[in-house]
Amino acid sequence: MGGTGFTLLSAKYGFSILSTQRGLGILIMLFAWTFYTVVILSEKKIFGKIFADPGKIDMDKALTMINVMHWVLLTVSFSAVAAGIWFAHGV
Repeated sequence: MGGTGFTLLSAKYGFSILSTQRGLGILIMLFAWTFYTVVILSEKKIFGKIFADPGKIDMDKALTMINVMHWVLLTVSFSAVAAGIWFAHGV
């Protein structure tokens, strides 16, 4: 969403739409955007912690953690897309 989405939201709807049922899809997308921003900004720290000591890495545990993170991100993305479609088409 970023700056242009923020400007479009305030110009077209105002922020009062966020407190209505029509704004639920936008709120879910805002959550997804915020979540992705936090993940991207902390990615170096997360992977640094997982792979800190190459000699002591439990690959099964590390790959399981990465797989779980992948599925969480995928679920957040799918939820944002589904909410956008659901609320844009008059539910």
